Amino acid sequence: MLEHLNDQKESHQEWDFAFVGMGAANGLLLQALEKRGALAGKRVAIFEPRELLTNDKTYCFWAEEGSEMVEDLGGEVDQIWSAVRTHLPAQSLGTLRYCRIDAQGFYEATRERALRCGATWIPEAVTPDGDGLRTASGAQHSARRVFCSIPPRFEPHDASDVFLLQSFVGTKVRLISGGSAEHRFNPSEFTMMDFGVPQGGSTRFMYTLPYSETEALVELTQFGPAPLPHQEGLSEIATYMDRTFPGCNYDVLETETGAIPMTSIQPQPIGPPQWVATGTAAGMLKPSTGYAFKQMYAHAQSIAQSEDFSAPPLNRTSGRFAFYDHLLLMILERTPEQGKRIFEALLSNSRVPFVMRFLDERTRLGEELGMFARLPIAPFLRAVMWRLKERTPRMAWVLAIAVGLCCLQIFVPSAVSILGGAALVVGLFAVGIPHGALDAHIAGTASPRWRFIAKYLLAVVGVWTIWWWAPGLSLLAFLVYSAFHFGQSDIEVHWSDRTPAVKQRAAWLWGTVVLAAILLPHGSEVTAIIGRMGIEVQAGVNPLIASVTLGATAAMLRRMLPWASRLLALFAIGCWLPVWLTFGLYFVGVHSLQGWNQIQSHLALSSAQLFRLALPYNLASWLGMAGLLALGFGETLHPDGLFAAFFVLIAGISLPHIWVMHRFFVPTTSTD
Repeated sequence: MLEHLNDQKESHQEWDFAFVGMGAANGLLLQALEKRGALAGKRVAIFEPRELLTNDKTYCFWAEEGSEMVEDLGGEVDQIWSAVRTHLPAQSLGTLRYCRIDAQGFYEATRERALRCGATWIPEAVTPDGDGLRTASGAQHSARRVFCSIPPRFEPHDASDVFLLQSFVGTKVRLISGGSAEHRFNPSEFTMMDFGVPQGGSTRFMYTLPYSETEALVELTQFGPAPLPHQEGLSEIATYMDRTFPGCNYDVLETETGAIPMTSIQPQPIGPPQWVATGTAAGMLKPSTGYAFKQMYAHAQSIAQSEDFSAPPLNRTSGRFAFYDHLLLMILERTPEQGKRIFEALLSNSRVPFVMRFLDERTRLGEELGMFARLPIAPFLRAVMWRLKERTPRMAWVLAIAVGLCCLQIFVPSAVSILGGAALVVGLFAVGIPHGALDAHIAGTASPRWRFIAKYLLAVVGVWTIWWWAPGLSLLAFLVYSAFHFGQSDIEVHWSDRTPAVKQRAAWLWGTVVLAAILLPHGSEVTAIIGRMGIEVQAGVNPLIASVTLGATAAMLRRMLPWASRLLALFAIGCWLPVWLTFGLYFVGVHSLQGWNQIQSHLALSSAQLFRLALPYNLASWLGMAGLLALGFGETLHPDGLFAAFFVLIAGISLPHIWVMHRFFVPTTSTD
């Protein structure tokens, strides 16, 4: 047939439409465009190096009886089933029909469509060349619209990403003699998943499509990190046939193999942005099952019916179904022995038509919760914890905690002080104070350790003395050097590639924003706490105005400065919390953890080792707090007095700590 299509020899050609690859995705798109009449009078090129003459694949899908998809593809559909068997007796598919299309017949229909629309078939692979294409022989082409089905790249983004393969070895067999009369295939039902095979350290099942009483496609499928070995697959199929049809002889008519990606990673399509990705590159592959044909058909219809012949790819990394897929993939990757248990429970407790609707992502949340309630819960809970641990940024946890505390503040305000206070004490002991208690280990001084500690303590006592003598001046100084320190810590984490001068200026500016966002919305609280220090001030901004302003600013910065937007969102939420809790969330959940991670990386020690190093200084700091309380700063443990005492303690420790951290971020040649 291909001789009716012209080979292209000219050095540069322009086309209205160019198809890169002519497998299932672009074959369905060609059919949809022809049906609409969009190819009439157009110059069409098909770049496909394969001859597409063999029956190398079997495409399957389910759809409602009499649906548009079944009608459109009726000429290519080779068989339809209305019943399914799993590890349980056969059950009806109801109004659904399971359809089989052999690749050879599909390819023939595609070539006939290409011939009818006058397409030029160019038997070469192509690569993007600017906005155009370049063939393997070096010829250049351009097209108004390129439909690209080149397999995409999958680039992992975090530790929770999963990339598995659904690999299979299938044989088309014909029973020829032997066995009893009942040992025949039942052509009215297909077998979807039969897990009665050795799992081989992965998740494996048999899949059988009977064509007649004596012929069927019998396929072993594996979910795992590596492809199913071809000979092992053939051996398992032979064992399965001997067990299922004892005494029967059979011929192997055809063999097919393949591997389909099962991944939580969004595909990165090949080609410039104006190219239209199709197939796997457009996210049409269902990550947890490998089914794609039905979604590729729907995508082809969307493209053909659009004004500019394009349709966005599916985002396979967002939404609740992506969440379900990711959990299952994590289970299959890390505990593959659970795969058989989960799938058998699913098929035992839910009818197959419902499972098919779920895989089509057409079920309601209530139905899905009912389904999950009947599955083994422990593997999914473990997967949720894996995902939270590896995928959720620390800042997301802090924001979630802040939102939860706000809800408590509304409904159970007394619980906020108890839970928030307990959490703050734990956080300060675990990382808040210890990240500063490691100063002696990161100072890098040539002088003896005792001399460094003596100077450190002298600076602390000096600050406390000045605070006692001139609290107003001390408070102002504390705010100034704290603003620089908070700003420098954030800037060194998120803007580490900037010049030192830029980072210094940004540190002052950002640190001032941080302190203002924390303190100004809590004017009355701040005034009361500072009053306990013997300082009278009047300051504050309406919390509602501050919250809206910070939230709006965070929204505007979301794409340009995501790190700043997340922090501003935290401060916007903090407008509705007590000031000590807002400060604690930032100080422990953001600032201290950032410092802890930076020190951990610098010293190449585990968190447990760091904590042991910090423990003596950590305990000394808490003793210092107790001493301040004993001297009367707490004023009979009044909350405002406690907070005042805490800030005085932090003010004393902060000055030498800030100097050490500044030297840590901006090393000098000084040795002391």
